[in-house]
Amino acid sequence: MGITMKSVRLGVAVFKPACKAIGTAACMASLGASALSAETLSVEGVYGSQVDIPSDIEVIAMENLGGTVGPDVALELSDALGSVYIEGQPYFQIVPAALTGASQVVLINRTESGPEQIRVDNPNAPDAVLLGRVRLTSQDRRVEDKVVKECIAKDDRGKCVEREEFRTRCDEFVMRLNPRIRLLAADGAQLYSKTNQRSETVRYCADEDTQIDADAMEEKMVRELISEIRADIAPSERREGIRIMESRKGLVSEDREPFRDAVRLTQNDPYGACLAFGALEQRNPEHVSVLFNIGLCHEGEGNLAEARQYYERALALEPDKTYPNQGINRIYNRERGEAQMAARNR
Repeated sequence: MGITMKSVRLGVAVFKPACKAIGTAACMASLGASALSAETLSVEGVYGSQVDIPSDIEVIAMENLGGTVGPDVALELSDALGSVYIEGQPYFQIVPAALTGASQVVLINRTESGPEQIRVDNPNAPDAVLLGRVRLTSQDRRVEDKVVKECIAKDDRGKCVEREEFRTRCDEFVMRLNPRIRLLAADGAQLYSKTNQRSETVRYCADEDTQIDADAMEEKMVRELISEIRADIAPSERREGIRIMESRKGLVSEDREPFRDAVRLTQNDPYGACLAFGALEQRNPEHVSVLFNIGLCHEGEGNLAEARQYYERALALEPDKTYPNQGINRIYNRERGEAQMAARNR
């Protein structure tokens, strides 16, 4: 299957340089603790943004967004976009719109025949501007009453023998966040917009002690909005542990024990685990767990085309399996990320 020594980047091996800094004993203790976690292999890469923002958009001017929570959203969004780093470099530079000017400025060149106007590009002009408003509203509204049965008579042993229905008033507290945010290029062309409304609802009744935390509801919706915009327009670089598939059902009998050993190796020897999974393919070419795990090894190495092939083979055998589907989606997003970064670095 072509697993190379690059596989040592997976799992425990990537922590070795840190051992020198914190001491061998402490390092091995931390690695031992991580080895107790679920059987996973580490995958890292750049995942593409949902929208293909032109690669030359690097400096974004942030307007002071209007609306009831616009200023707060503008501040949080500036921090979120300004802290995007890909391959060690900032992806966007976020500047207040008030500190920028027109795309061109007029200089006066004095000649013998008189003053002459010259238009030149403004070095402080942004590549794009983010503007709009974000409005927060809330309301209480009456909803269907709750029917409660209460005991009104008991026998001499304390057992309820008669119940009566009572109706209790209920209401809902609804909070809505309405964004109208646009990203415009320097020439006025719209590059991106965010307008989808989101809401949070809390139902409460007269016989309940329901606490409504409006601040927490607002914070949650704003946080989700910021997260969505950040994912929409900027790639992300991340490392995550992906669970392997552990089912041995259908394996050739003599490979059941080697498969289990390979699963165990993922905890402290991911390179050895990948070699072991690869060795199982010849006798088990149509086993979903074997195929998926080999694909995951390739994904960890950055061999995206090979990883996709193995995930597709696994999915063809069992189309309802979640893990191969998720793997194919990750590959798609990483290919988008690679294409976006290639355009950016041209």
